[in-house]
Amino acid sequence: MYCWSFFCWPSYNVKCKLQLPKYIKKEHSPKSHRHCIEASNIIKYTLIMAGENVILDPSTALTAPEVLDLGVSRPVPDVFYGAAYDGGDPLTGCPHARTPAGDEVVIIRGRNDVMAVLAHTAFSLAEVPEEAALTGATLQGEYGLLRRDRPDITGVRRLMAPYMRAQALETYQPGLEAAAREAVNFVQRRFDQASATGHGIDLAEFVRVFLPQAATATFGLTEAEWGDIRDYSAETLSPVTSPARMTSMRDSWQGLYDYTQALIENKSQQPDGLLLSNMIAGLKEGGIEGQELVQTVASFLDGIPTIEAIFTVCLAELLQHPQAIQACLDDPARWEATVAELLRHKAHFTFASPRIAREDITLPSGIRIKAGQVVVASLTAALDDQSQLGEDYDPHAFDPDAPASRILAFGAGSHRCPADELSTLWLCIGLKELFTTIPDISLHSPLPPYHGSALPTPFVVPAIRGRDLAGVAK
Repeated sequence: MYCWSFFCWPSYNVKCKLQLPKYIKKEHSPKSHRHCIEASNIIKYTLIMAGENVILDPSTALTAPEVLDLGVSRPVPDVFYGAAYDGGDPLTGCPHARTPAGDEVVIIRGRNDVMAVLAHTAFSLAEVPEEAALTGATLQGEYGLLRRDRPDITGVRRLMAPYMRAQALETYQPGLEAAAREAVNFVQRRFDQASATGHGIDLAEFVRVFLPQAATATFGLTEAEWGDIRDYSAETLSPVTSPARMTSMRDSWQGLYDYTQALIENKSQQPDGLLLSNMIAGLKEGGIEGQELVQTVASFLDGIPTIEAIFTVCLAELLQHPQAIQACLDDPARWEATVAELLRHKAHFTFASPRIAREDITLPSGIRIKAGQVVVASLTAALDDQSQLGEDYDPHAFDPDAPASRILAFGAGSHRCPADELSTLWLCIGLKELFTTIPDISLHSPLPPYHGSALPTPFVVPAIRGRDLAGVAK
């Protein structure tokens, strides 16, 4: 559903244009920074401030493949933190990053190194300075789940864990299945309407109908409450693009805290026996009160709507692999492995939230990071790390039969997403109900380019009914 390691909402509504002022001159990183990285194969880049925009230093003269190689090892949409490369032209777009002027952010790519950054206590989320924020997730209050490290966060997670385990989540499965059927009925009606004109539909509509009902069945949220939380999530987890943007994000976090406090009072006075009410009661019994309770619950709720982008990517990718759909229809037990591969293949956030090294540390690959260095772990690169998966493994291929142990889609360590089981359940139930009821869905036209950099997502998923076994629309 979301991951505490890399909260970020795809920037659907963030509109800004990269400016490359003439006064920007080629500058090398200060010598004081060079000693922070002691490995020839580590990739680094410099971010500088330019007015209200944060831009990649054009003096780096990166080519398109090099820009992509900073974070990924497979061909993907040409975006890197929102900085798109258009052919042979200079870098364009609006980077989703903000760091102190001239500071280096180290991109960590190997799977073992990424695991170390996400899980080792030498790296802190809580101590990352606000000026190094890439998204609004870093701007949450002192009790937010991304502003707490071990051992502080461990106690909170233990209180939340009983409500997020697979066995506990089975309680909500009938309601989720009913929600999925409602969404499928809606899609069927949309297909019937479109068939009269020969047009297709945007299959992402299924996601937008299913998720509010899934939130009701699981959390006891009304459709209006889901909409409010979705709006807060879109504002608080979007990229930091300017100081003014940072100020508005802080205001949005405070608005979410006020909203959550009222929600907690309502759920406490009128418990409904669903996940949110039960979790609030459990946190209170564990001694979590006041602003700690409010900010804990708020940061948890804030990540829920990020599944919308994940779900949309899953739909888009599945329609490009009809053989995988057919295999699941033949053997429904395959849905879980298929969802796991969707998460590994494309439906995951590209980067984790930045960490800061508390002490000098040598990563498993031998890269030495100095205390005070900000690092960003590339989840996509780690998931594609062929050195850890064997020479016969093709990281670019979609293969539901490949080992699932490599999945880092939900992060790792003390900030691993606590709702990973719930996310998988929502995805499995929704996809299974949709394709079991309407098995002949196919792409109506080629998918448009994916957009955004936190989790590249298609604007629409053009679909039509009728396909042959190769997935070609009839």
